[in-house]
Amino acid sequence: MHYPFESNTGSNVTTISVDYNTKATKPTEPTRNGYTFEATVVGTKLAKVNNPECVPPGSLYDEARIEKLDDDTYQVFSVAKMWQFDPAAIEIPIGSQVDFFLISKDVVHGLNIAGTNVNMMAVPGAVNKFSYTFRKKCIFTVVCNEYCGSQHQAMVGQVVVK
Repeated sequence: MHYPFESNTGSNVTTISVDYNTKATKPTEPTRNGYTFEATVVGTKLAKVNNPECVPPGSLYDEARIEKLDDDTYQVFSVAKMWQFDPAAIEIPIGSQVDFFLISKDVVHGLNIAGTNVNMMAVPGAVNKFSYTFRKKCIFTVVCNEYCGSQHQAMVGQVVVK
């Protein structure tokens, strides 16, 4: 598999080639941001990015979804784009720990879940992660709290804790 990477600041990171279930670390010298790219590939998808400088097309972070890891642990891969969150509604049982992974497809967005301390930035080309345990039944409102254009106020979603 070949994954081309480009840093957020425009410096190119050498294309890497990795085999099934292997770990790749490139480049050997840090980029001008001081980060070294590190990733793990599982099957045909990029499974883990440490110190991500970009979100490669086709990576696990590139598609919105909710994954149940066990009875009380979930991963939400959220994509922010003008002017919506995908997925827009997230349903989980009370007491669940949720790992949020957030990317942006276009401009800088914010993700704030009212009544919690979840407050994330979605920067194009980067993956942001935050973990939170939902301890009460509620419908939490999700809003974009970073001005992102003319329909910014309409960028809302919800987390439904049952």
